[in-house]
Amino acid sequence: MPNDPQHILIVDDEQDIRNLLRLTLEANGYVCHMAENAKAAIEVLREESVDLALMDIIMPEMTGLSLAKYVKETFPRTAIIFVTSVDDMNLAFDCVKEGADDYIMKSKIRSQVVQAVGQALERREASRERDRQLGHMVDLVKDQAMELQHKSQEIIALNRMFQEKLEANLDEATEPDLDWGLLNVFESIPWLTERDANADH
Repeated sequence: MPNDPQHILIVDDEQDIRNLLRLTLEANGYVCHMAENAKAAIEVLREESVDLALMDIIMPEMTGLSLAKYVKETFPRTAIIFVTSVDDMNLAFDCVKEGADDYIMKSKIRSQVVQAVGQALERREASRERDRQLGHMVDLVKDQAMELQHKSQEIIALNRMFQEKLEANLDEATEPDLDWGLLNVFESIPWLTERDANADH
């Protein structure tokens, strides 16, 4: 058992079943909340942090299957176990389809409920741990991608600075060469004129 007691919601329209479940689970260190129907269960779910809901299937007004669908959509971290007096494999399949972690018969509450609750909570905790690890990995990937983006921007900026510096150096190196070239041309003109005059003689 973890240091902080885990909270169990018991939903059943039979008071004797609610009391039996409460006494059995409290004896094993769980904190129990009671609800006689789905409406009362929803109020508890909104007010308390419930780790697992034990619920009957056949209840007035709103069935356990409908309540399980609501819990799965609204409180996805809450595990669900159905407790019923109906021994029907098709019904058990419907329970699993609605997101139930387990399905136990009321006649076997004393022998099965503690183990079923413990296993369901362990599976949920393992799932939460995987989600935490996945979230951590996603955050790491995002951080690395952001760092790579910053490095890429730095490289682009450095490359731009290098290109500008290189162009500036090339301009400074080219201008004197052009001046000397023009000077050589002008200095060669008298020489060319004198050479042409000598050729005429």
